[in-house]
Amino acid sequence: MEKKLDLILEKLGTVVNRLDRQDETLDSHTKILNSHSKILNNQSEILDSHSKILNKHSEILKGHDEQLKSHGDLLHQLIKNLGATNAKLSEIEEKVEKNSKDIEEIKNSMVTQADLKYYDQKISEHDREIMKIKLG
Repeated sequence: MEKKLDLILEKLGTVVNRLDRQDETLDSHTKILNSHSKILNNQSEILDSHSKILNKHSEILKGHDEQLKSHGDLLHQLIKNLGATNAKLSEIEEKVEKNSKDIEEIKNSMVTQADLKYYDQKISEHDREIMKIKLG
């Protein structure tokens, strides 16, 4: 009888060790999720910054339109400036598009709450199966 108790205690220790490892895995996944959240926040800040830059460029373009109306002799210079500004806008749009794709990739690769719940459920199921085996 004492041997059975020792065997059960040993198996229980194994289960506890497995649970500890699973807990460490969950902690690791949580850290990864937090890291991805920080990255996503950083990308959002970058997008906000780009939006501000785009708004500034929009204001610059409005100013250029006013100058075109009031200064006919500066028309050719303003066209060159608009071309340069449009090139900058294209560069910024490409960067924004790249950042959007990067954010989408991050979103797609992040561990979700559903994943964590699934792992938790599987751990519980395995624990029940282990207990059934032990008690069976």
